[in-house]
Amino acid sequence: MAAIREKHLRSVVTRIHRRLHSFTILYRKYFLHAIKSLQSPFVNRFFWLLAFLLLNQPLLLAQRGSRGGAGSRAYCVHDCPTPTDTDDQDANSKDPLKDFNRIVALQASPEQTAAFNNILKDIDAAAVQLQSLRDLLREKPTAADLSLGATGLNHEIAKIHVDDQGFLATFSDTQKSGLKEATKRLLSADADLTREMKNLDLGVEDYASGGEKIFDAVPSVDKTFSSLRVAQLALGDEMNIVLPSSGHELAFHLPHENTSFNIEGESISLPSAGIMAKVSAANGDELFRFTLNTDGSDLQRNIADILRARLNRSPLCGERIEVQDATLVPDPPAGKITARMHFERWLCASGGDPYSGYELMADDAVVDIELIPSVGENAFTLSTRIVKADANAALREELLHGSLGEAVRSQTAEWFQSILQKATDINSIFPVHGQKLAVPQEVAFQGSGNGLLSLMLNGRVQLSDEQAKELTSQFKQNLSTKAVPPQ
Repeated sequence: MAAIREKHLRSVVTRIHRRLHSFTILYRKYFLHAIKSLQSPFVNRFFWLLAFLLLNQPLLLAQRGSRGGAGSRAYCVHDCPTPTDTDDQDANSKDPLKDFNRIVALQASPEQTAAFNNILKDIDAAAVQLQSLRDLLREKPTAADLSLGATGLNHEIAKIHVDDQGFLATFSDTQKSGLKEATKRLLSADADLTREMKNLDLGVEDYASGGEKIFDAVPSVDKTFSSLRVAQLALGDEMNIVLPSSGHELAFHLPHENTSFNIEGESISLPSAGIMAKVSAANGDELFRFTLNTDGSDLQRNIADILRARLNRSPLCGERIEVQDATLVPDPPAGKITARMHFERWLCASGGDPYSGYELMADDAVVDIELIPSVGENAFTLSTRIVKADANAALREELLHGSLGEAVRSQTAEWFQSILQKATDINSIFPVHGQKLAVPQEVAFQGSGNGLLSLMLNGRVQLSDEQAKELTSQFKQNLSTKAVPPQ
């Protein structure tokens, strides 16, 4: 009779164990996902504890010690042996509460979760730029178009780097210790991508000279970028960050625009291109973010002629200016002009023959003019200042603080603002329903590894659901539409 009772008891325990084990396998991922979705710290801690009690039930039901083979556990219900010290150590090493405390300590705060998801948006924006660059290579692009595409990718990769550094800086000491390996993998992937981006810039420069290094550089960037994405997601998984699951977001390639003008019979162009991606939707409105890149390499090549046309003057009386040479380089977020100039001042006799004037001053100077872009009243604006003047004391004072310097500065600012304002008019390149809805938020000059200048304009567009549908329809008709992977 005792043997029958023991056999029946063993059968009941076996059935209970199998059911609990089935629960673990079938519902583990759904149960954990629901728990991770809860944002209240108290509720999180309670449900994480409940999760470990349920998902680690073999340990909780088992007597200390193991009598099965490797990876198995015997459940003692009758005549159980006395536990040994070794059994105690084994149980402690697999204590679910210990694992629970570790997960709670590593879990991201709501602020860290928001920052992490913003980084994923940066990664998706970079993925769109990278795909655009791959598409561009198949079309045998001009050097200017290729440089523009590389500059846009550089900008997005730089944002990922900066945001990641800020994110890692928020880690607690426990997170730094517990996430050491995941952080190390992320930083290694970031360093690899930075190296390949430098090679990409060299490839763009080589392409302008007829080389083909760019065709090897882009796949290398693609590979290291994928590694960065994997490392980023792995870090988020260890921090129990719940990723948004709202489906695919839309990203549109804005149509290429070209602002051109003539200087001394030479045509100078400022091609612009960019992307617009939906970042959120709430209360019947949809928010899009846009980035517009304007290639300034033609400005660089022709800056001396541009300044001559704008500044050179030779009146019979008064101040004469001659621009002899000039360069334009990126100095983010500004641009910097270095001009070698010749100045003269002539005086004509009052009431006399205007041709009887005589020279009061003649000297050369090297002048550094800073171009400072900004956004004012939802439009691009530009100011200038002379930051350095190498000349004799009197001329240097005139250039830095006098009317002569003011004339050089203001005329330079007026021309650059006029031409760059046209090139960055984001509303002019939207389909009809997007006009006057774009709000520029930040603008800056950027430089690539080969010293080429570009102007980056970022901003937002907020649309009603109806406007967004109409805009989407028009973009699908006129532009290539790409889906950003779920974030």
